This record gives sequence, structure tokens and C-alpha cells, in this order.
Amino acid sequence: MLAAGALALAFVPLFGLLGYEFATALAVPASILAAWLGARAPTWQRALAQSELMLLPPLFVITLNALRVRNCDYWGGLAFYLLGPGLSVFCGAVAGFVCARVLRRPTLCAVLVIVGSLLWGLVRFYRTPAIFGFDPFLGYFAGTLYDEEVALPPAFFYARAMHIALVAAALLLALRRRVPGLAALAAGCVLYALSGRLAIAPEASDIARALGGARTSAHFTIVYGRGSATEKEIDLLTRDHEFRYAQLARAIGVEPPGGHVVSFIFPSAAEKKKWMGAGRTFIAKPWRREIYLQHEPFPHPVLKHELAHVFAGAFGDRLFHVSMRYWPPRLNVGLIEGVAVALDWRGGRELSAAGYARALDELGLSPPLRAVFGLRFLGFSGPRAYAVAGAFCHYLLTSYGPARLRALYQSAGDFAGAYGRSLEALEQEWRAALASEKLTERERELTREAMRQPAIWHKVCAHTLAARRGEADEARGRGDFAEAEKCLERNLRDDPDEPQNLSALAELRAAAGDLERAREAIGRAQAHAKTSAALRAHLEDMLGDLAARAGQADQARAHWQAVLALPIDEGTERTARAKLALATDPRLSAPLGRFFFGDAHGRRDPALDLYFATLAAQAAPELGLPIYLVGRGLYLREAFADALGPLEQARTRPLPHAAFERELLRILALAAYRADKPERAGRAFEELARRADVPAGMLLEAQDWLDRLRWETLTKPRALGSLPPAP
Repeated sequence: MLAAGALALAFVPLFGLLGYEFATALAVPASILAAWLGARAPTWQRALAQSELMLLPPLFVITLNALRVRNCDYWGGLAFYLLGPGLSVFCGAVAGFVCARVLRRPTLCAVLVIVGSLLWGLVRFYRTPAIFGFDPFLGYFAGTLYDEEVALPPAFFYARAMHIALVAAALLLALRRRVPGLAALAAGCVLYALSGRLAIAPEASDIARALGGARTSAHFTIVYGRGSATEKEIDLLTRDHEFRYAQLARAIGVEPPGGHVVSFIFPSAAEKKKWMGAGRTFIAKPWRREIYLQHEPFPHPVLKHELAHVFAGAFGDRLFHVSMRYWPPRLNVGLIEGVAVALDWRGGRELSAAGYARALDELGLSPPLRAVFGLRFLGFSGPRAYAVAGAFCHYLLTSYGPARLRALYQSAGDFAGAYGRSLEALEQEWRAALASEKLTERERELTREAMRQPAIWHKVCAHTLAARRGEADEARGRGDFAEAEKCLERNLRDDPDEPQNLSALAELRAAAGDLERAREAIGRAQAHAKTSAALRAHLEDMLGDLAARAGQADQARAHWQAVLALPIDEGTERTARAKLALATDPRLSAPLGRFFFGDAHGRRDPALDLYFATLAAQAAPELGLPIYLVGRGLYLREAFADALGPLEQARTRPLPHAAFERELLRILALAAYRADKPERAGRAFEELARRADVPAGMLLEAQDWLDRLRWETLTKPRALGSLPPAP
């Protein structure tokens, strides 16, 4: 039976290799069969031997499957298998054997023990912040589908020690070996008592105790890390929370039940993964009215999106407060995420979500709308599915109002009931509206690059490759370039179809000062069949940097000009034009050369960047670029009031391109806000919003900031967080 199950899994994406998914899928069936064997075995030794040997046929099947499905880390997968199903069948066999010693229907009772343990895991998922779980029979459930980095955390080993101790205690006591049985029971109980502190099964109170800081406002309790970067900005963060609350209440017309939300802000993605299971993924639990974020610079980029899930919970189902129907069963993931994107309607720096949806349609990358609104949402690339679902829900919100969208969400996708029209008819309307979104070839190519990654189900060795990228980053951070290169080389060997692996290798070699081998990696990336136009621009930019570091000014200039001929985002364009300026003006070449490329060995000291920008401003006082770099450097170092002078001066001097003018206005507005000059910030954002050449994403950002400034003006005399009337 297990071999047949392994054979079926061999043809399922992501499950078809020896790793986390395969081991987790096999653990519960193997535990149940082990309980059946344990209930019939004459001795506990025979029960364990039979149960463990039972795992060999499925292991053979999935090992053989490596001939057709690439397995990038067989031994790591084997560790998952041994520590997952390998220990789960031990627990299952003992459950069956012990039940046979004390009960009349041992197999049924043992199965009920397994089912009860799994149900308790679901209860814990519901009543605590954690989305992960450690179970004697399931093993380890990591929680989110979007986190590609899945490794065994320290808490897993504590949990497995607890499981073994408690199961061994049951076996020893059933065999009337009282002293060792009680000792094992005591060890298991101690670990259970410490399960919160060890992050085995943390409660909200355990997380709050570990983080240590809390701030209460009109609508929030914000739990944050004591001594973290969040604590330094807690006043700003509190205002940010209350502003987003006011925006959402106005947009959707309802508030969360009770009007109070708990927001956990972890110091880092690693801390968040340790305590609640989601690393680089942001999570909300609407039924608990809680959101879980890690620290990001103010204003928090996803706070509004996650808070939107909690607001949507006000018109979701009664149990989980999401878009779900109990009969006939239906969970509409497309509406859950689409409504959140529609309420946090900012898109990216270049395009709105509608612009991305239009580009996806033109590129032939758009998932079918009917498939998006259901569980099939999870089978598509996340960025594509989010953009399409969000753009459609935003159209429904702005065209038909929030009441109908709330009814649609509550019905889990009954479009005819909520709008009196079928999904197909509404889609025709929406696509006609999307036709008004005018895109340039540059915007289409940028979208192709941003959205080209497939869903995790269709990636090769997703977990292993992500783990190696993390290891490479850590090794590079401590200066071990050789170890970092080994990790990237292994990724390149296991995933040769991804040109980004070559690009990352080139960047690493350039940082290590190995310029020739960096050029070799860039050349291979340029020749790669799947290298996109946007990636080619990045490769040309790297070649320009390498040429400049080698003193080849003409070649560097040619590469940067080639960058400008390719589809690039605004940040890359500004950087390329700034480098062209230093390559063209001899007065700027020395100071800005150090600014962009570091010393002769390519070593950069961020603390010196401001100094070299100042030297460039002194060398060419009539130019706007050097003084702009000074102002930007002061802003990035949070010297907001000091940044205003240079930024204002830069506006009176010629800049290399309109992209600098737009970014200068944006930074000037942000610096003015942080320097407690809201009127100056408002004027800069209004000027930015009036520009005819501002990208859609930047326009939405400016409008969002103007909304914030109006809200703060209205709420300033009142208690923090009171809802103002709509401006």
C-alpha cells in the first residue's frame, strides 16, 4: 500500500522526489499501518521491526524515481524521511501495541489516537498564532506553501524528543517497567511544559513574552521586539497602523468585529519563522484578528494588505472568517487574496495591479479568471494570480461598490447572486476596461521578467535551491566567498535552465575581485536561451562596472549605453545615467568612481559614500547629480532634516534625466514628512502627482501619501486612531 502511494506521489509535482513534501504525505498513512501491525504483533520488537521495514519499499520507489525527476539533495531528503515517517511509524506501532495490551479493539483505538492527535493539531492551528505543527504521527508541517526555504528548525528536534519520550513511557509502563517508564514520562512532561518557550507549540503569550514590547492604540495592540529597529519607530508604526485602519474602514464600509486587532512585528523573517512558521511570507489570521509581519522600513509595505484580510473577516464565514462555504464545500482563495489586493491598491513602483494584469494578458501569461477564483489559485505563480485576482476585484469594487463585493466574498464566489451577472459577463466588462491601460514595450518586458517564475509546484528542487541561496548569502556576509561560490555552483549544476543562477555567480565573483571569471559567467548568462531582455540589461550594467574597475572607460560607457537601450526599471535607468555622467565628465570620474565601484579591490564602505558624493558636488557645483546623491545619502542615513537642503538645491540644477526629477521629488517629500514638515511633504507629493510622465505605480504611491497627510491633519487634535470623515 505504501509503495503504491509512493508510486502515485512520484507523478505529483513537488512530491515526486525524496524531500519534505513526500515524507509528510507518507507519514500519516504509514503511522496508521504501523498501528495495525503493532496491534497484531506478539512482541513490541516485532512491531517496530515490521513497521520500520515497511518504509523500505516506498523509499525504493521514490529513489528510483530520481532517474526521471531531478533530486538535488538526496541525503537531506533521506534525513526528512528518517526523522519524519521513520519516527512516526515508531509512534504508530507503539500506539497499536499498547492498545492491544489494555483494550479490546486495539486497531480502532490506535487509529482514534492518531486521528485525535491530528485534530488537536488543527485546534492548535485555529487557536494560536502558529501555522506550523509538530505531531507524533504527521511529523512536521511547515505551514505556508509560499516559503521555499523549508528546513528542520531546532524546535523540531525538541518536539521529536518529546514525542519519543512520551511514546516510550507508554510502552515501558504497558510492559510494567515502572522506573524507566516514569523517567521517560517525566522527561516528556518537562519538554511539554517548556513547549511554548522552545517554540514547539507557542501560544500568543509565549510570543509576546519573547518579543517583549507592546504598544496599545485606539484599534491595535502592536507586539514588537524589545530593542529592535521597530522599537525605534514605534510611534511612526502606530500612526501607520491607525491610518491603514481608517483607509480600509472607509473603502470597504465595515470594521473588524470588536474594532481591535493584534499586530505582531517580528525583528526578522527568521524570528517570525521560528515563532509562527512563516518566514518571508506575511500572514494574517482573520478569525483571531491578528496579523504577523517582520520589520520593514516605514511605511510598512504589506501592512495594509494583511490588515485587509482581517477587515474581510467581518463578512467571511463564521469559523475562519474567509471566503468559504460549508455546503457545497468551497474555499475561494482567489477572492481571499483578490479582495486584499483590491483594498491595498498600490501595485509596484512602475505599474498598478491593473497594469500588470494587462501586461500579463498581452504576454499570454495570464491565468484563466475562472481558475483563479478557487483552490486552483494555489497552482499558479503567486505574482500572476495575485495581480489578476486583485485587478478584477478592484474593478468590481470601484464599478459596483463595496456592498456587492462583500456579498460576493461571503458567498465564496456566487457572482450571479451578488451581481446578477455571470463571471464570464463580468470578465468581458473588466477586460474592456483593461484595454484602456496603455503599456510600453519596456513595461511589458519588465512584467515578463517580474512574473516569469513559475509556482513552487513547477520548480526544480525549490526547497534545496532556496536553502543554498540562503547559505551563499550567509557565507558572503562573513567574507567566505569560496563557500558562497560552492553553493551557487551547485545550484547552477542542479538548475541549469535558470539564467539568474549565472547572474548571481557573476555578482559574487565581482564582489570577490575575480573580474575575469565574473566576465566569463556573464558571457554564459548572455548566451543562455532563457535570458530575458531585462536580465540582459543587468548583465550589461555589470560588464560596465567591471570595465570601469579595470580602467576601461570607453568600454564601460558603451555597456552603460547598451543598458539604456534595453527595458529597465527607473532605478536601473538612474544608476546607468549616473555612471555615464562620471564616465563623461572628468571632474566626476574620481569621486563618483569611488562612490559606485569602491577601491582598487572593489571594496565599498557605505560610510564613505557620502564623503565621495560631497567631493563630486564640490568638483562640479553647477550640476544637480552630485548634490542629489548627497541629499539621497543623508536621507538613507535617516538625517531627514539635513537632507532637505541638498535636495532643494539639486532641484535648481540640471539633472541627467527626468527619472532623477521624479525620484528627487519623492525623496524630498519623504524626508520632509520624517522631518515633521507635513506641508512641505504635501507640496512635493502634489507636484509629483501632477507630472504627466510619472509611472502609474509612483502616482498611486503619491496619492496614497496625500491621503495619509490629509488623515493626519484631520486626526491631529484627536486621540490617535479615531476615524476621521472621508476627505
